[in-house]
Amino acid sequence: MNIKKHIFTAFLIVFIAGLFFSTLVFGASRSETIVIFHMNDIHAQIDNFAKIATVIDNERKKNPNVFFMNAGDNFSGNPVVDQYIPKGEPILQLLNRLKVNVLELGNHEFDYGQEILKDAMKKARYPMICANVKVVPGEGGGAILPQPKPYVILKTKKGTKIAVLGVIQTEKDSHIPSTHPSKLKGLAFSDGIDAAQQYRYLKKKSNIFIALTHLGADGDEVLAQKIPELDIIVGGHSHTTIRDPKETNGVLITQAGSNAKFLGRIELTVTNGKITGKKGELIDVASLAVEDPEIKAMITKFNDNPEFNRIITTLPMELFGPDELGNLITDAVRNIDQLDMAFHNQGGIRLDRLGPEVRLKNIYKMLPFDNDIVLFEMTPAEIKTLLQHTYRKENGFDLKVSGIEYTVLVTPGTEPGKPFKVKDIELRDEVGNLLDESKTYKVGINDYIAARYTFTHRDPGKALKTLLAPLLIDYLQKGGDVCKNIKKIRTHEKEVNE
Repeated sequence: MNIKKHIFTAFLIVFIAGLFFSTLVFGASRSETIVIFHMNDIHAQIDNFAKIATVIDNERKKNPNVFFMNAGDNFSGNPVVDQYIPKGEPILQLLNRLKVNVLELGNHEFDYGQEILKDAMKKARYPMICANVKVVPGEGGGAILPQPKPYVILKTKKGTKIAVLGVIQTEKDSHIPSTHPSKLKGLAFSDGIDAAQQYRYLKKKSNIFIALTHLGADGDEVLAQKIPELDIIVGGHSHTTIRDPKETNGVLITQAGSNAKFLGRIELTVTNGKITGKKGELIDVASLAVEDPEIKAMITKFNDNPEFNRIITTLPMELFGPDELGNLITDAVRNIDQLDMAFHNQGGIRLDRLGPEVRLKNIYKMLPFDNDIVLFEMTPAEIKTLLQHTYRKENGFDLKVSGIEYTVLVTPGTEPGKPFKVKDIELRDEVGNLLDESKTYKVGINDYIAARYTFTHRDPGKALKTLLAPLLIDYLQKGGDVCKNIKKIRTHEKEVNE
């Protein structure tokens, strides 16, 4: 009996100890904190990377489950990066150093062309994903990019699976992302939200389901409504600063502004493979003081180009906003071969002020896209179709102008989201006379407008082989009367009651 009692007691002690040990070990392994840093729409602005690196590296020292995600548009906006040889190299080196885990392709990833993007995909130590693009290779106009993966599955140290699905925006009229169409040969894009719905099954393949998007804030809201299986949407494209992320349909939506001014941080608590807590915030990079010395040295080296700091002219006044800057740009374009008029789209102006001292880097920041100028011979009726298209599309003025003044006559709109309906457009020369409907006029526009805007033109257009940024630099250096007409309002809007 004593022997049996001792055996039973020993068994009981071992059983209780085992139960305690398994609870201690396995219980702890089933709970973890995951931190996800994110950025979007950096647009080649690299000066804050040394501060950002410090934050991420410090978190990694405390927590083995730290990830860094990028929602696209890393290029176009800073000549230090855009004019580097090879283009974009500084951003690639910095993102590699910061150990990005996954990047969703943005529309401006294509700006340098497929050859450079292909090389960037090889150099990157992280996957570049996109679910709504199909590569169609082939000679004579086929794509040269490798097919991006639609998603990746990341894992924590304890095996928690994080599915990350990538989608990019497409324009409603063209069904391609917002870049020059010539950069997208052989690439077929589908609607990002429609494509994302084909990957609902990723929820069952993972513990955490994230959409890393370049759709814009409005698109992210729709995506959350369409796919409640998602846990988080990390967005880009609209440059939206979401300081206090909220849930839509149970999906946490966040976006970190633009130009590396903010670093997004998401903290997840996962217990027994399920999310039991999630919260997000933005870190204002300007408030940070400590810089990583290695990254700082890299940035200093990239920025060490005295040519970009060369003063090319001094203006008699500072120019503000897209109207004044747009008028300056179109004045320079019209100066080519004495064109009758020139137009430039507001989205192609990437600076909000200029001068009085104008440095070389200011021009390349303002005009980063290497646009060529295209000459069209157009009648007033054809010019009106160009202005009508953009006014309807943007619900207001988009095209800046030199050489004429145009007045859009509108009536209240009847379509949802369309507050105005264009009734007519008046075109007048610079002294106020209506344009002659029987004549044709020499019109200069950039090649993005020529390729992406819908308008009537019998003349197919002639590329002038004149890049916009160098053209403006030359115009300023030659002492063009840059401020003569800057303050003059060249577009007008009138509402006419029917």
